[in-house]
Order: sequence, then structure tokens, then C-alpha cells
Amino acid sequence: MPSPSTPAPTRRGAARTAAFVALPVAVVAGLAFFAFRSASVPSPAASPSPAASGPVPVTAPPSASAASTAVCGKAIGALPITLNGQHSRAVTTAPERVVAWGDPPVVMRCGVAPVTYPPDAQLLAINGVTWYGHAVGSTVVFTSVDREVPIEITVPAAKGNPSDPIATLSTPIARTVPASASPHPSPSR
Repeated sequence: MPSPSTPAPTRRGAARTAAFVALPVAVVAGLAFFAFRSASVPSPAASPSPAASGPVPVTAPPSASAASTAVCGKAIGALPITLNGQHSRAVTTAPERVVAWGDPPVVMRCGVAPVTYPPDAQLLAINGVTWYGHAVGSTVVFTSVDREVPIEITVPAAKGNPSDPIATLSTPIARTVPASASPHPSPSR
């Protein structure tokens, strides 16, 4: 006979079924939102872009502890040299915590401040990392909400579907940046 603290098998089964249904629905809804968002941004003229030259000017993430810097170094070491066909580029500051690819550049910053997001925000769970994405001018900025050391990835609208680079980068981030016990910070109220 099961103890009173053990959930009934039917409850567990129902909860598992609900989770298996809700997660794909949330991911599809999030991807559809960002696909729609990127489709509404005019694409640049169909001329070849000039070769990227010089380091990418970036703002360094805030100062970090030695432990956070070590996690960032491990994460950056696991990232691909090319991202969706775009080669990595030098950055102007904090190369141990910032990396960029292509022109216009996709930029990843490790050790950023935790992001505050609205309670009704559509979070995206992609390859083991949960992201909050929002448009800023002609870019989409994704910030991880479930990692001990927050990661921010800025994707220019000119790159097509903004979640493509996130899908590629999420796997090495999930392997190298420990998950936090709960999303941070809590959604804004």
C-alpha cells in the first residue's frame, strides 16, 4: 500500500502527460512568435555584405567573481568556431566572457545581470536552456533565466530566424554552465 506522501500513479501519469503536451506547445508558440517578429522586420538589400573587419565593439558584462569568470571561460571554450556559417570574430573587451560571429555580429556575453521579465512572458526552452527573448531595435536579445551565470545573446534581425543561433549555442551552454535551482530573477509583478 502506498504511503500518504507518495503520489498516486494516476496523478503522476496525468502530470507527466500534461508536461509532455505543454512543453512542445510552449516551444512552438515561442518559435512562431519570433519567426513572425523576424518576418515583420524588413530584410536588408540582397547585396553581399562586406567582409567583417576589425574587432566587434562590445560592452563588457559587469565585473564577475573568479568562479563566474571560470564558468564563462569553460562555456566560451565549448562554443563553435563558426555559427550558422559565420566565423567567430575578435571583440574589443572581455574576450574571456564575450564572443561574436559574423557581420552583422551575433554577440554572446557571459556573466550579465539577471534579466527581469513580465509574468506573462513567453520563455523558450531550447536544447536544455530556458531563454527570455525581447526585441531591442533591430535585434532580438535572449537572456538565459535558468543558469547560475546568466548568458545574453544578441541576434541581429538580418540573421533570419533569431532562434537559430540560440538553438546552436544552447547545447554547449547547457553542458558547461550549471543550471540554477530556480529561474532568476522572479518575473516582475
